Amino acid sequence: MLVSIDKRTSMKFTLIPELCQATGLTDAMRANFNLMKEMGTITHADAKKRVHECKALIDSFTRNEKCKEEMDAW
Repeated sequence: MLVSIDKRTSMKFTLIPELCQATGLTDAMRANFNLMKEMGTITHADAKKRVHECKALIDSFTRNEKCKEEMDAW
C-alpha cells in the first residue's frame, strides 16, 4: 500500500499500487505538434466556453434516466 499524508490537513490516504497509473505526456506526445496544438485549444479555453460545457454536462446528467436513479439514491 502507498500512504500519502496531506500536509495541510494531516489527512491520510492509502492507495493501492496496482490501481494507480502515472499520468502526463510522453516525450513523443510533446514532440507531436498537432497533438500539442489540439490540447492547447482544450486546456486554454475561455471561461464562457468552459461554463457552457459544464452546463451541457449537467444537462446530460439530468436527462439520463440511469443518472437520475443514481442521484436519487444518494
